Formats: sequence, structure tokens, C-alpha cells
Amino acid sequence: MAYKEIKKRSIKKCSICTRDIWLTQYKGGRYRGGHYFGKIPLFRKKELDIAHRTGVVKCHIGDMVVDVLKKDPKPYAYAEHWECPKCYGGLNFCYCSLIIQRYCFPMMLRDRL
Repeated sequence: MAYKEIKKRSIKKCSICTRDIWLTQYKGGRYRGGHYFGKIPLFRKKELDIAHRTGVVKCHIGDMVVDVLKKDPKPYAYAEHWECPKCYGGLNFCYCSLIIQRYCFPMMLRDRL
């Protein structure tokens, strides 16, 4: 796997441990130095309340019963989820899954935390 031209170098923060990640991004969409998991929508409590008022549907995921919103809250911005190689190695798997559930499924954990 030969990397050709460097597009840019940047420094990002790890979402788990807040260490600096030195990223090298190449042309063609490849990167080195960290692991990217997509964008996390950020929304205000007011938007969450509006979405909650539209209603909730109960869905079964395995043995769990989860409340799913009928309408997604409108995000005001997106945060990128990057992890350093140490955190990606599985040392903080439980914490990482809790963070993802808290951002992606806010209604699921709202009453339980």
C-alpha cells in the first residue's frame, strides 16, 4: 500500500482520552495516525424536548426495549469522533460504547443515568 501525495497534516483530539493525534491525510481519502468514526450530531436541550414531544416508539433490540424518537432533533453542529491507537485497541471499549450510546441514542439512556 503506497501512499503518494500528502494532502494535509493536522492535529485532532482523541474523543476518549483527549490526547493529541497527529494525522496525515493523503489524496484519495486515506489517513494515518488515528481512527475516524464519523460525525456526532450536537443539539440543544430545547431541540431534544421538541423531538420528545412528537412521541416515542418502543423498539426491541435483542432482549432490550428501547425508546426511539419519532423525529430526530435538529443538530446545530457536528463533532468528529477520532480515537488514538491506544484507545482504539480496546482498553476503553466500555467507556467508548457508553459515549456512542449517549450521543446516538439519547432517549435510551435519559431515564437510566
